[in-house]
Amino acid sequence: MSVIFEAKGNISLALVLVIISLLSSVTLALFISTDTASFVRDMEYIQEQIHIRSEFGRSFKLLQNNPELGIQFNLPPRRIIVNGSHYARTYDVSSQIVTLRDNPNGISAFERYKIKCYAKSRGTNYNSPSILNNKRESRYGEADVAQLSLAAFHYLTDIESTTNNTSVRFWGNDYLHGRIHSNDDIVIANGGNNPYNGVWPCFFSRVTTSGHLIWADGMGPYDLIFRGGYDEEVSLVELSNEAELVRQYGQTIYLGSGNNDEIFAVNVTPGQYYSRIGTISYGSIDTLYHYQYNGSYVTIDSLNYFRMTHKDTLWTVGPSGQLANNAGMVYGAKLWIRGTFLGKQTWACEDTISLTGDILLAMTPPGDAPDNEDNPNNNDYVGIISEKSIEVKYGYCDPFQALLPNGCHPRIKPNCENGGINIYAALCALGLSENENPNYDGVFTIEYQHPHPSTPDTVLPYLNASGNVVDTLFTMLDLHGLHYSTTGWNDTFITGSLQSNDNVWLGTLDYPFYNPLWPEAYPIRERGAINLWGSIAQRRRGFVHRSNVGNVNLEDNRWYFNNSEITGVPQYGWQVPTTLPNADGTSGIGTGYQKNYHCDRRFNIIAPPYYPSTGYLFILDGNQSGGFVSDHSETN
Repeated sequence: MSVIFEAKGNISLALVLVIISLLSSVTLALFISTDTASFVRDMEYIQEQIHIRSEFGRSFKLLQNNPELGIQFNLPPRRIIVNGSHYARTYDVSSQIVTLRDNPNGISAFERYKIKCYAKSRGTNYNSPSILNNKRESRYGEADVAQLSLAAFHYLTDIESTTNNTSVRFWGNDYLHGRIHSNDDIVIANGGNNPYNGVWPCFFSRVTTSGHLIWADGMGPYDLIFRGGYDEEVSLVELSNEAELVRQYGQTIYLGSGNNDEIFAVNVTPGQYYSRIGTISYGSIDTLYHYQYNGSYVTIDSLNYFRMTHKDTLWTVGPSGQLANNAGMVYGAKLWIRGTFLGKQTWACEDTISLTGDILLAMTPPGDAPDNEDNPNNNDYVGIISEKSIEVKYGYCDPFQALLPNGCHPRIKPNCENGGINIYAALCALGLSENENPNYDGVFTIEYQHPHPSTPDTVLPYLNASGNVVDTLFTMLDLHGLHYSTTGWNDTFITGSLQSNDNVWLGTLDYPFYNPLWPEAYPIRERGAINLWGSIAQRRRGFVHRSNVGNVNLEDNRWYFNNSEITGVPQYGWQVPTTLPNADGTSGIGTGYQKNYHCDRRFNIIAPPYYPSTGYLFILDGNQSGGFVSDHSETN
């Protein structure tokens, strides 16, 4: 019995071992099957990602070469078969391009596109578990693509030199957060004080140049300077010399005479603009004889003189209207503009544009960022395009205010008070000199770059025709060549050649055809900051701040002019502007504005109406290799 029981025990044990072996085999097979399934799925995911990116590249290339594909375009599908010793799968790949217009009612200068790419796997994998054979893996990705407008560049320059044809550079006082591009070499220098990396400039977005990076002070730390990367020898960004899209699709706001003697001044309020038309008239011609001072009295030198043609600006009420969600063009006149803008607006002019005050947005408080993530302004966008140059005006007689008893409009300097000027806009200066004179290339700049004190009207001893010395009020002493200095009268007028058409004037004093508000005893030098939320595109780099060292745009420190260029101001009286800051004519380290530039990231998505486009495409919210906004998969 014991033997029998032992045999039965052995059989039972053997059966147990067989069962365990079978279970182990099944378990191992399940592990292998699961592992194989995971491998196949990973392979399919990787293959589909590759195919989707390849399809996106194909769609992007097609879109670059054919931007007008219509509202929706489906690319021909592709079938890709992947075979291997342990893997066999068929992929169907397709894509669709959808055009998204930011102006649904008409042609927009700024197109957006959505590219949708699909990849589906199918077929029998003979070395894979049969559970996979009846499954289809479907994956798709989509990316937002935008046509690059000039507004999307925070700073774009065609020629990296000034209107004096002097070189310019980025240095330690420059730190810019938006996209930078130049069609010229970009010079990098150290110096100044940068809060991010010390003495070097700092760029937080991509910097591109059609030329090369030039290091003026030895090579700097690339990773600390170019935080968003950089590219050299990229394609040129072509700048037209006209606001072509505004001319073609925008409305004509004003049509002037085109003889360079008209000003169209605009004051914009939310939903409405008002205008004044200034016509420059030419009056009498003054003959200004040279005054001489011998230490005791003044005499008049009748042999030396120059002539001054009186100019005056006569203002009349112009048209008013609305420009929300449209663009307008001013022809045949200069444009002066200021105000608060509601909706999408582009103002363009075939002549110079002067910013006579703040350019504000109706739904963004001054000083706030319009692209604030917590409270973005999705309504107001402003573009300003000049086919010559854009300047921040120094001062002017305000035609929107009532006349004073002296017959003149009040003299104001809003851009020199309250910390400078606020500009919420994309600025574009397209001017291109026909004779290659850099002074006529388009720039964003400031008016009155070399202020000098004027000589006030003064009572002086005068030797009259009767031979008597009498106290006499002398006016416009600068123009008569009698210059006052702190050490006394300084008779340095150039004699002997100052006849009617051969005129010079010392650069150390004001004169009526340069200072917009002549005469000023104390013109303002340091005027605050240009607080920009937007972008600047210009033919050359314009001056916004200048040093007090010399007048580099004057020959021999003298102004050369002819009769036709001399402009009288309708007000000759002299007043000490005691309420204005820095109004001593000498204080401050220089003249102009500090840069307080902020990019407006909204311009990556939406441009002002009919704003110039580069024709380039770029990917929103992705990297240069084609990052996707969304990436989804389904199994069916």
